[in-house]
Amino acid sequence: MEIKVGKPTKASGTRWVPHLLRALVVLLQKNLPAIVSHFEHTAEARDASAEMQGQGRNLARKLRAYKFQLHLHLMWDILEEISRISLTFQKDSISISQVKAETERASQALENMRR
Repeated sequence: MEIKVGKPTKASGTRWVPHLLRALVVLLQKNLPAIVSHFEHTAEARDASAEMQGQGRNLARKLRAYKFQLHLHLMWDILEEISRISLTFQKDSISISQVKAETERASQALENMRR
């Protein structure tokens, strides 16, 4: 089976927002099919214990679930907004009016996600 996978990224660190966002993007754009396939293989492997088979089956089912994937994509959207505002706040030359405008823009974008 030829599935291209991306290098897993560390989801924690000093700047946790970009780390988590990058890890989520790699998971959703590249690695999810391979991870699901791995857990399905574990569920069917004869050399795996019953406990490991059960865990593989359970994790594969959860990763394929529509609601779980919907939550991952919502998290992606939210993290993109947080990342954008975070990068703005890290600029060396930023004024209070820019902070206010960016905060209002991000707040409106997040509010629009609720609808």
